[in-house]
Amino acid sequence: MKKISYNIDERKPIWLALSQLYLDTELQGFDFQNIANIINQSPYNLEQVKKIDRLEVFPILYANLIVTAGVWDEFDSDWLIKTIVKRIKSYSFLKKLMDKIKYRLLASLNKDLWQNIESEYIKIRDK
Repeated sequence: MKKISYNIDERKPIWLALSQLYLDTELQGFDFQNIANIINQSPYNLEQVKKIDRLEVFPILYANLIVTAGVWDEFDSDWLIKTIVKRIKSYSFLKKLMDKIKYRLLASLNKDLWQNIESEYIKIRDK
């Protein structure tokens, strides 16, 4: 399997911003603006960030959306980064396949959130 190679320092702000999508709370307009700004300031385009969400953030945090009383304020950033890095280092074909299946089954949980992010991202890019 091809090893994933990237700069963790470039990924951290994206991981932390995307983690907001998995909190047990309702995001507001300023939350979407903040996430869109972070994406815009990153070296990644929107499609790349969606892939980062799907492959790196979602597998770690999706369960918070389906439990009765999940984390609602914020995830511990050190824990999140360490957990994502550890998971990426141990990524296998089977894990990737299972993640794809879970994402397809649960993608609707974040569909509206992504539409709001895209809308804010377009406003920023069009300025």
